[in-house]
Amino acid sequence: DLNDIIYIIQLNLQVLIQEKNAVVYFDDLPEIYANEGNIILLFQNIIANAIKYSRPEASPSIRISAQKASDKVIIEVNDNGRGIDENIIEHIFLPFKRGNNADEEKGTGIGLAICKKIVEGVQGKISVCSNVGKGSTFRIEFPTFTEATEQKIINEDLMEIYS
Repeated sequence: DLNDIIYIIQLNLQVLIQEKNAVVYFDDLPEIYANEGNIILLFQNIIANAIKYSRPEASPSIRISAQKASDKVIIEVNDNGRGIDENIIEHIFLPFKRGNNADEEKGTGIGLAICKKIVEGVQGKISVCSNVGKGSTFRIEFPTFTEATEQKIINEDLMEIYS
């Protein structure tokens, strides 16, 4: 249940949220089939980045929305932060690649690479649209699963663990 996940993340990031006077809004979010710990890591990374890379003149505002299609669930995480320069946007999901002002910010550059790995691990997709100075929207697509698909993913995960 993504609603429960966002509540957990708000607790995990409580200090950062208070320090930056951030607000996280979210609609009634659906349930998805995925590992809860991985989904917490995924959304916590995106939300923490939205807060960390906020504009100094604006309190961070993050809105999480969802829509269902016949074969997927689409989650969008929209922020009012600094945005990401179009020259680096294609690289932000690569390991050790950092965004705008990389020399001025702390971090390893692996957070969004991990997010991509988590989403692709459930056969989903992640992308971002951004406007410098106005914010970013991360779009995450999760496929809707049948029991047969769920069992296939479980079997693939087990094979990966034991190989």
